[in-house]
Amino acid sequence: MGFWRAILADNAEESECAWNVVHEICEDLIDLGNKRFQNGENQSKAYESALLYGYMARCSASGNWLEKAEEALNRSITVARNMHPGLFGGISGLGWTIDHISKIWNCDDTQPASDDISHEIDGKLLKGVGTKEWRGPYDLIHGLVGMGVYFIERLPRSAAEKALVQIVDHLERLCEVDGRSCTWRTRSEQLMGWQRVHHANGYYNLGVAHGVPGVIQFLDNLAALGIEYRRCRQLAEGATRWLLEHARKRADGTWFGTWITPLGEMPPARFAWCYGDLGIVGTLSQFADRGENPAFEECLDDILDQCLKRDAGQVNIEDSPFCHGAIGAAHIFNRIYQRTGDSRCRERALHWIEIALRMRQPGNGIGGVLAVQPNLSVGGESLHVANPSLLDGAIGVALVLLAAVSPTEPEWDRMFLMSSKTLSNHPKQN
Repeated sequence: MGFWRAILADNAEESECAWNVVHEICEDLIDLGNKRFQNGENQSKAYESALLYGYMARCSASGNWLEKAEEALNRSITVARNMHPGLFGGISGLGWTIDHISKIWNCDDTQPASDDISHEIDGKLLKGVGTKEWRGPYDLIHGLVGMGVYFIERLPRSAAEKALVQIVDHLERLCEVDGRSCTWRTRSEQLMGWQRVHHANGYYNLGVAHGVPGVIQFLDNLAALGIEYRRCRQLAEGATRWLLEHARKRADGTWFGTWITPLGEMPPARFAWCYGDLGIVGTLSQFADRGENPAFEECLDDILDQCLKRDAGQVNIEDSPFCHGAIGAAHIFNRIYQRTGDSRCRERALHWIEIALRMRQPGNGIGGVLAVQPNLSVGGESLHVANPSLLDGAIGVALVLLAAVSPTEPEWDRMFLMSSKTLSNHPKQN
């Protein structure tokens, strides 16, 4: 665990406000979870609340948060067999949370309950990635990279290393090579209906959540852990060359769009973790910090400079949650500040936290947090709803606020590829 600075510690009023919001979110989540349980509703994503309660137990001396975390995990475990394999909202996410909470609290994860479900999850995902040909998505949210993030958390278990080698095998087979560059194409059958109509040949996704940048950071993490070192480095470096080849600085200062079509069209992206320059610099600056590609490092430096200049009046941020909201922007800047000491990033992190808190509607949503409902509007205005989730709801907001008021490092953001796991006793190269 590294040294972590609580950026709100110097402002007692703002720190107290953030703590109060976190507690309100937790209280509403507990009430919501109990109501859903009593009504027999699906509890598959209850583990996301458990992740928040686990960090509350580390950051707060009061409350029986570990017991609440265990209860929420058990609610998800009861329906685990019906969950999709993905990292966000799926069985990989449940398994990641079980393993992570047990480690941050030094719990004995060989106890029968957690051990049995973890081995069951390992087996189910190993069977999936053990197929000769992978036909599913390759991305972080629902695909190979997300399952890989789960298995990184499971290291140094032999089953985890076996699965990670198989995932690298699939990524190597799926990549499209052009000289010294390589990339991954999202096939048309993996697109939503309206996208499939316009992109019959698929496209090359430029977002961390669903695209090539997420693959690069995942492969770099594996290489740093000594898993298939040479292959991972080769693929990551080839994909970085491809990304640089398609970097285009526009008049507004942005570099990367949402995706690139086979014809080279690149629609503009939002200012967010999931898509666009901010997410790319937030994740791939870890890769660039190794100093092995000066041109890429220079590109990311310029991207960061441009991102630092943007505020709410210049970007279309409609809500606060992590994926594409103000709190996600805050955490990206906070992570970069913690890693580099760049005070500009600290200032921007505080700026976006302030905006996220102003977006709250006390008495509504989850702890006052409302999230934009995709593809729905009323009278031309986006529809905001109560959403408890980690990715695009109140749980992500609470975790980021905790990271701002507490000296506890937010290792949960490994799920978002915002930080990397280290294993001091793991071999550095294969």
